Amino acid sequence: MKIPSRVGLVAAGKINPALAKIHGLASVLGPVKSSSLRVASRFVNQLRAGRPVTSWPELSNCPLVLLSLPDDELEAELRAAAAAPVNWRGKSVVLVGGAGESADLALIAGKGAAVGTMEKMEGFHSNRFAVEGDRAAITEMKRFLRRLGASATEIGAGKKPLYMAGMAFAGTLFTPLVEASVDCLRKSGLSSQDAVEFAEACFLRTLRAYVKAGKQGWQGPVAKRDIEAVKRLVAALGMDSPLLSKYFAQTARMALDVFGQDKEWLDELDPADLPPLGD
Repeated sequence: MKIPSRVGLVAAGKINPALAKIHGLASVLGPVKSSSLRVASRFVNQLRAGRPVTSWPELSNCPLVLLSLPDDELEAELRAAAAAPVNWRGKSVVLVGGAGESADLALIAGKGAAVGTMEKMEGFHSNRFAVEGDRAAITEMKRFLRRLGASATEIGAGKKPLYMAGMAFAGTLFTPLVEASVDCLRKSGLSSQDAVEFAEACFLRTLRAYVKAGKQGWQGPVAKRDIEAVKRLVAALGMDSPLLSKYFAQTARMALDVFGQDKEWLDELDPADLPPLGD
């Protein structure tokens, strides 16, 4: 399969780290556009690939144009691209990284371009990207990534926010749980190092149980509906950290909702009814 050797890049702000990590980019990258020749040259030097340019028409011969732009600069660049004397039909315009989705590229799609997004999937040893968008754009992204030794995992068009939410549950929202766990273990008398190691072992065991058995691998006092054990945990947290006590109780209720299980038995967790720890 013949793969076009010229890929364009439009960049501003900080270059997306995923691009800098793709080996062999120099073999396919052509014009690199930015706000000025100096800034474009900086990106070229950083990537060790491409040649600096300052106008959209200089990307006319690129079947694939990558966008590495801050969210607040995306619309302005798209307006400039749509107004430029460029035939966008047969070209793919792809946003790399960020919270944007293919629908955000409607301005250039209206000019005939196929549009999509490409997001680095963290946690894998190999270069792996989640791609979404128009079929033609996905095909172009897969060609581009395959040539450079990377791989693509396709997500549904318009479903990137759900993908990002899934990643947030496993990342941004997961970190506070780790911190709460380590904090409780440390305050129970463990050294900071032991607390971190114990928390790591527990989270890994929980993940392995889920991988093996799914929701059936859920364990612990909330999963077992052990109200007395839950009361003692919430009471202990309440004496040390009211915030974590509330966090635990609310998270327990939400967890039961997520798993479609009855949560009425947790009504006994009314703070006024909780016995002091040790009773």
